[in-house]
Amino acid sequence: MGNNLSAGPDSDTGLYTAYLADLGRIGGRHENSRKFYISVMSALFVFLSLAGKDAVFFKVQDQVLRIVALVGVLVCLAWFEHMRSFGKLYLAKLSTLRALEEDLVAHRPLKPFTIETELLIHPKKKVIKFRYTPLTLVDRIIPLASALLFLSLLYFKLGSAAVY
Repeated sequence: MGNNLSAGPDSDTGLYTAYLADLGRIGGRHENSRKFYISVMSALFVFLSLAGKDAVFFKVQDQVLRIVALVGVLVCLAWFEHMRSFGKLYLAKLSTLRALEEDLVAHRPLKPFTIETELLIHPKKKVIKFRYTPLTLVDRIIPLASALLFLSLLYFKLGSAAVY
């Protein structure tokens, strides 16, 4: 059985509709990313509260404050870049949808992925001013920042236990 990728008005309209639905799914992913970063920031504030007077990390309060501040900055940078990438992706998707609409009216073949890739990777027009950063690259910052937090807390907790 071969793939039936026949071109025609019905398949072109279906492609446009699928591409439009993909834009909606990206919106859902965007919202989930935002919720994730808010949760991470909330967790950092919990760590700060654990370093208060009579709290678990009071003896290493200075170190906890420094670590949480550093990790907080890293998380904020990742969050910023993630949201910037979503913005550029939305812009590329909407530009692609506009081009698809023009191609549908003109009865030209539809090439949504070629258009989107060109907009994201090789922007010739001034539509996207900054280079697109793959979201998977940005996602790597969060585990590193979290690992730094937990390794540092472990180091300072074990270091302070050895003193006593």
